[in-house]
Amino acid sequence: MTKAAKVEAHLRVYKSITQEQARDHYRAWRLAPIIQRLRERGWRIDSVMHPTSDGRSRWAEYRLVKLP
Repeated sequence: MTKAAKVEAHLRVYKSITQEQARDHYRAWRLAPIIQRLRERGWRIDSVMHPTSDGRSRWAEYRLVKLP
């Protein structure tokens, strides 16, 4: 199973994913391009930005809204 397929399956079950989860569970170091391809295929995925603990940066949580 490809990394993209693993991310798809994760979204179907858990409805959201972060870069940290993708990296730790599926060794997917570049989650954003996978999310972009899913969006191009009709998946509705929202990006929710969260501040880091020091407030200097942000990280994304991708939430599945609707399947194609």
